[in-house]
Formats: sequence, structure tokens, C-alpha cells
Amino acid sequence: MTRGLLLAGLLLLGACGSSPPAEPPPAPRCYHCAEVLDDPAAEACAACTAEAILRPDEAVAARRRAEAALWGRFRLRIPRGVHASLTLLELDDLRSLAGEGGQHLLAFTEVEELLRGGEPVDLAFRVYLARGTPASWAAGILAHELFHVWQTLQGGGPSQADAFREGAAQYVQHEVLEQLGATKWARRVAHDPDPVYGDGLRRFRALVLAEGEQRALELAGRERDFPSGY
Repeated sequence: MTRGLLLAGLLLLGACGSSPPAEPPPAPRCYHCAEVLDDPAAEACAACTAEAILRPDEAVAARRRAEAALWGRFRLRIPRGVHASLTLLELDDLRSLAGEGGQHLLAFTEVEELLRGGEPVDLAFRVYLARGTPASWAAGILAHELFHVWQTLQGGGPSQADAFREGAAQYVQHEVLEQLGATKWARRVAHDPDPVYGDGLRRFRALVLAEGEQRALELAGRERDFPSGY
């Protein structure tokens, strides 16, 4: 998930003098990779459009790449028998379903408690991905979402502090993208300025350097927040 920032405008009252020259409008950029667009009317660059996921089978292929990378890089997988569906949605529909705070999302995961006789007996997960997401970017995003599934199964999940939960998932996403050779997307994750996702990643990376990756991931699965000092 990505959170928006609400910026308050400043009204500057000056004395006599000429008005400053108007600044040119910012160059239109690709919605996905932020590269400057050759066609100002387009939303995505040619490279992102060429690998856009448009069909469910393409989404499934991206998920399989994510699962293979999670196992190959971290020896981490979702246990058999855990139901985690994947649904491809139009971007507007995905954000409408996500509700408040979802205006910048490309994917998110729902968790449902399954009850028997009024008592929780199992969990079901629903992962949603925006149609049109470039395949290499989607593999990293789905690794992030599947890591959230793993976190929840370990006892963490939505009850964790946002920066801790998302920072750990961003770390996993970054490493998976590097593993897949998607360095452009890995750089985007690494330089995310968001105070939850970006700062959370940098704090989690400091935890990895101090405690080791395996230990840091174990903490990400069961603890509620960063240890003191991070």
C-alpha cells in the first residue's frame, strides 16, 4: 500500500514588484516507472505498456515468479492448504474496493477469518492486483503481498505497526526484484520517500544489518513493532 500526502498551500503576500516568470508545467511521466513520456497523452511509457498484465493467466504467471523468488531467496513459502486467491481488477475498481487510503494502490490483500460454530478455525486471503501493471513490477508487488500472507500466518499482520509491517514487506519486495534482475523497479522501492514504506524499509534494512536477515524476518513475522533502537 502507498499513502498519499496532503500538502497545505501557502499564500505569499509580497510588496510591489514584477511577478516572477511562470514555471513550465512538469513533464508528464509514466504512471508506473516515472520516466518522462514521449506521448503527453499517454499514461504509461512504451516499455511498461509492452509488458502490462491484462489477463488472469498473466497475473498467475507473475505470482509464480514471485513464489519461486521467495523460495529461492528466502526459503519462504505459503503452506499448502492456505487459500490465497489472486484477482485482477481494473485500477479504479481496485482502489474503490480498498476504500479510504487506497488511492495510490496497485495491489492489496484482504484477510478473512473463517468461522465454525462462531469460533475462528482458519484464515482465507484474497490478493488483488491492478490490471495493466508491468509484469516485472507485478512480480515484486506480489512477493510483497504474499509476504503479508506469511506474516499473518506467523501471528503478525494487521495488528503490527505500519512501518514495521510494510518495511519488512518492502525489503522482501526489493530483494525479489533484485533476484529477478528488475533493477529499475528495485531502485524505485529503495528510494521510496514515503514515511511508512520507504522509511520502514530503511529501518528494516538497518535491523537486517544488525541482527542478520533470518532473525529480522523472524521478528517481522511475530513482533508488533521494531525493536528498540530501530
